[in-house]
Amino acid sequence: MRQAAGQDDAEAFRAPPLLKSAPAERSVLRGEPTPAAPEALPAPAGASLPAPPSEAKRLDPDRLGGVALPPEHHPWARYAPGAWRRLRIINETFDDRGRLTGRSVSLRTERLLAVGAETYTLLSTTHVEVEGKPLPTASQEIELSLLADSPESIASAEILEPASLTVGGQMVPCERWRITANLPRGRWEETVFYAAGHAPYLLKRERVLLASRPTTPPDESQDQADEGENAVSPQPTVDADHPAQRSWQSVTRTDLPAEIGDKLHESFQVHGETTSDSLRVLTSETHCAAAPGGLVSARTVEYDAVGRRTGWTSMQLVALGLDPEGADDLDDEDGFRPRRLLRLLRELE
Repeated sequence: MRQAAGQDDAEAFRAPPLLKSAPAERSVLRGEPTPAAPEALPAPAGASLPAPPSEAKRLDPDRLGGVALPPEHHPWARYAPGAWRRLRIINETFDDRGRLTGRSVSLRTERLLAVGAETYTLLSTTHVEVEGKPLPTASQEIELSLLADSPESIASAEILEPASLTVGGQMVPCERWRITANLPRGRWEETVFYAAGHAPYLLKRERVLLASRPTTPPDESQDQADEGENAVSPQPTVDADHPAQRSWQSVTRTDLPAEIGDKLHESFQVHGETTSDSLRVLTSETHCAAAPGGLVSARTVEYDAVGRRTGWTSMQLVALGLDPEGADDLDDEDGFRPRRLLRLLRELE
């Protein structure tokens, strides 16, 4: 994605990435599924939630001011390590006249490696075709926060006054948390609306990205100049009144069907927006309890500062499983087979 001020420190909140060439390695987003057959979605049986892995440690509420998310309320932590999903991602970019300038198609497999007290770890492997040519396979281990689904370590959290949200015409009482993470050049602050008794539990997120800038107090500048080598560099500050980026994501409906395998399951819709001085990103996602990670489909459209569409992305769940079997079936003993990937990508389109 073309980056706004401070965006190299934090991606647009859970929005699928938009790139000139190929999707990035980050992801964006519950039931009782059966193991997946190779290249096919399984048919999850029933709508009950799987028991969270016994080895999963709960977040220490004392360290983060009483804020804690049960593993069974997180779309990845509710599963045992080994659970996986495969997403098909189609990305297109446009010039300032709206003409298509680039297209990439990829398959991204994400597998849960571990769940800890505050984080979970995914192995993300991406096979990409750009303009009809396969690129080298890229794999990466990513450790993410359970509270924020971000790679940054949570610096602080606090409980705010409770509030209510309207979801699908129903008023839902929520806890409110404020979560903060430090970045190399600033920080982000996120307000989370959490309803422990109302699935899908995490109902809304609002985030601001605060970029830092060095400042020198006027009355100290001359003194520092006189001190020469002993001068103390001023500490960077952030302008909370003018954040580099704002984003929100909210559950809007919880009563729609989603097709997984040959069955329909109750799903929920999530809409979001990210804005900065140079871009605006709109997202629409479908999530379901019957899939590791929750995400079933996502659509993202990116606009520049004057409202021209610069790119869009479509993301679709195409396979999933509860154990590693089938997660790596695009590989053989000699490594990845490009012709097989090209054939599969064209069949998926």
